[in-house]
Amino acid sequence: SFHIVHTPLQVPKEYEDRFSILRNKHRRKYAAMVQYMDHAVAKMVAAFEAKGMWENTFPFTSFTLHCKYRKNTKIASQF
Repeated sequence: SFHIVHTPLQVPKEYEDRFSILRNKHRRKYAAMVQYMDHAVAKMVAAFEAKGMWENTFPFTSFTLHCKYRKNTKIASQF
């Protein structure tokens, strides 16, 4: 199970620092979280490949939206 790119917006500082060009702190954290997830998935795939298990593996992702999107709210304005 992997829980990221979701509130609360938290990511290791070294990932967030890579996106220092983004002035909005919420966008910066979100971009860093996406990259962190991408790196984690790549490591997982490499581990399956190293054990010769990738050929018989079906990666599956799903998501849910548990928040209400309302214009002019803190959640809506974060991104």
